[in-house]
Amino acid sequence: MDVDFATFTEDMSSLITIHALGSDALCIEEVRVNGAVAANVPAWLDKPCTAATYDSIACSESWVGAVDLIHPTWPVDFTFTTCDYENSASDGEFSLYFPTQDLFTTLSFTPTLGETQEMTMYFRQFEVEEDMEMVALSRDGWCLSGLSIEGNVVADENVWLDSPCVSNSEHVCASAVTYSFALPFENEVSVAPGTACHEWVLGYSAESCSETCSRISKTCVLADIEGITSAEMFAAMVANATELGTGGASLSSAEEFCEGGINKWAFASAPAAMRTPVYNSETQSTNLAFSCFYPTIMTGDCETKFNNPQSQRFCACDATECDL
Repeated sequence: MDVDFATFTEDMSSLITIHALGSDALCIEEVRVNGAVAANVPAWLDKPCTAATYDSIACSESWVGAVDLIHPTWPVDFTFTTCDYENSASDGEFSLYFPTQDLFTTLSFTPTLGETQEMTMYFRQFEVEEDMEMVALSRDGWCLSGLSIEGNVVADENVWLDSPCVSNSEHVCASAVTYSFALPFENEVSVAPGTACHEWVLGYSAESCSETCSRISKTCVLADIEGITSAEMFAAMVANATELGTGGASLSSAEEFCEGGINKWAFASAPAAMRTPVYNSETQSTNLAFSCFYPTIMTGDCETKFNNPQSQRFCACDATECDL
């Protein structure tokens, strides 16, 4: 059966439509967009439907599903290097599975002898430990000599991927391999520390950064706020931030401060924090803790404030005149 996916972008409605173009029925069990599961499934698609339901599942000529397109995703860059030996390249198929992300895909390029090739995948969770399970799906083997993720070397020993695996005296051969890594990597990140001239401040609930900075006789620096678009930058910023009204007390690390989680859901369009209930299984009690969010692409400006839900903005504030 032929299906037509209605085109959309993240700036458009969070609806996706599939139209039946033929009479060979299709049963849709699940639809995902960037890892987000669409609603209104399962469903039968047929043109025309010969009955209102097939196997107790509603049939229609088109299906419309709601998708959470604003859920944050993070591009993660993978670099694969093919061995520089005869027959190291491959025209075969290889699958990649990331269990924590619940992400399954196949290699997006054809491995070329001695070449380094890149592939980008989009993760829905970032501050996690992850496994990448690679499986050979065909008999045309591939010799992988190196794997880097976000510029960090994860593997640098030759391995042949083949199915079935034929013994090779020179290299390890396997039908499947698993590589473990953690995101974010501990790369050096530069965020301006707090000084008498420049401060990172967590403002009051539902106030703009202009209001927050004016409370400490400083002005908002939008460019600095717009630069907080990665887990590393966010963590470095929180480590240098103070909370308004606490006498300059540090927020400590992002992991400790954001006890309710980081980027669990998109409640703001700029770096922000809000108190949410967190259940403690050890004490079997619920307490309020900060949940944090930062977007990969920020929208808004120094005047933006978040009222629904009410949350506190992270603000970069500079003194108008400073001798330091």
